[in-house]
Amino acid sequence: LADYVRFAGREAQLTLSSPVDGAKRIKGILRGTEGGDVLVETPAGVKAFPFGTITRARLVPAIDWRKGS
Repeated sequence: LADYVRFAGREAQLTLSSPVDGAKRIKGILRGTEGGDVLVETPAGVKAFPFGTITRARLVPAIDWRKGS
């Protein structure tokens, strides 16, 4: 859970073991943890996902396409 706190504010994609609201993949901004849940800000608002249901998590790379800026 420490990495979810360390990377709070970064965009991430989570893969869940079972669908939540019809989706197994969630993309949003990490907002840290609360108890044993990982908080992710999605277009629908901040949602809490139990840590045990997350099978994979990765940061979405922030690419700056403007070279030399």
